[in-house]
Amino acid sequence: ERTLAFNISNLTIGNREWIKRFFELITPDVGRRMIIEITETSALRDIKETAYFVATLQDAGCMFALDDFGSGYTSFRQIRALSFDYIKIDGSLISDIATNPHNRLLVKSLLEYMKGLSIKTVAEFVENGETAKILMEFDIDYMQGNYFGPAA
Repeated sequence: ERTLAFNISNLTIGNREWIKRFFELITPDVGRRMIIEITETSALRDIKETAYFVATLQDAGCMFALDDFGSGYTSFRQIRALSFDYIKIDGSLISDIATNPHNRLLVKSLLEYMKGLSIKTVAEFVENGETAKILMEFDIDYMQGNYFGPAA
């Protein structure tokens, strides 16, 4: 079964009219096939509002991904509080994982932590086989990047 992942802006998160309209248009069958991506900076703008938005749309069966994780200052406590289904690790941590021991250690630790919370992980900006191999060894759930095909 196919899913559709799409990004929303921080303006959508606090927009009760958008939420109301969403529930008018989306059936549970469609909702459970959606992954709504929220960037790390948007998610942190108002944690309570984001938590409400995520929980409300998860009631419709939607899944959520925290996009660009590692580009900002999200704490592990905030990740748990927001109950995301996926964490998309920012390309700045992935692009040099083969040559940067600090990023390698950070990503490996992050993946272990996410596994413990049952949160799926996605590596952004996988550009070569060496990077993909390292991430597979670290037990990443999903990868995206030009190694698999250009963005469409």
